Amino acid sequence: MYRQDGYLLTTGRFVDGAEQLVVTLTDGPRRLASVVGVDEHADLAVLAIDIADLGVAADWSRPSLGSSISLVGRPGNKSSIVSGSVRAVSVRERLPAGTAIDGLILTDVPAMAEMSGGAVVGDDGSVVGLVNTMPFEETAHSTGAGAVAAPVVEVIAEQIIADGTVRHAYLGVEISCAQLRRGQEVRSWWRSRLGVEPAGPASLAGLDAGDVITAIGSTEVASVATLVGSLRERRPGELVTLRVHRENVEQVRVRLGSMPSGE
Repeated sequence: MYRQDGYLLTTGRFVDGAEQLVVTLTDGPRRLASVVGVDEHADLAVLAIDIADLGVAADWSRPSLGSSISLVGRPGNKSSIVSGSVRAVSVRERLPAGTAIDGLILTDVPAMAEMSGGAVVGDDGSVVGLVNTMPFEETAHSTGAGAVAAPVVEVIAEQIIADGTVRHAYLGVEISCAQLRRGQEVRSWWRSRLGVEPAGPASLAGLDAGDVITAIGSTEVASVATLVGSLRERRPGELVTLRVHRENVEQVRVRLGSMPSGE
């Protein structure tokens, strides 16, 4: 359950082009649910059932690295709760077909396909993500179940409920990693180096090819995935502050655009 007024969330690929689905509520009855919309970038679907009050909706909160969580699902058609912890946040996982999902959290809970669409619940009872056990490419990260983080879920779900579609925030850059050194220290910090697309939001704000983003808002950009994940939590038209490393460190304000179709 996402909202009291009849909206539910599940994994996008479970919908598979359907316009209606049958859902079973926790108190037993089956209901016919209509598909409000699907976002392929996050593999997220919003459903709606004709019911006046679903009860008390859960609070949603941002996941934190190392925090204790529980995955709630129905493997084998039986309710199940499996406990573990958050191993990584703001992760991009690539799928065997070549596409990718951004803004994921990764857990140390073994991935079970039947858990997809279930909630990831923190110690305080708030929902921190929606389980997604897609067959990610084998990487060091993909040994446990993944989940779309709560801030990403909320941004996408509210747009789908409002008009049935999703517009993703767009910075207009080509991103790679850059290595920076602080003073004489040997340690390095990896940040996102930009190739700026002409007439895109970044270009209009004065960013140039070779600039290095070290923070977006209050979020330190530790990797390309961190930057992309942070963008997934934002809406087109939002004004953001980037900390940019050139010859000096500068603050640059950028108004985000809307991701072109096909990106």
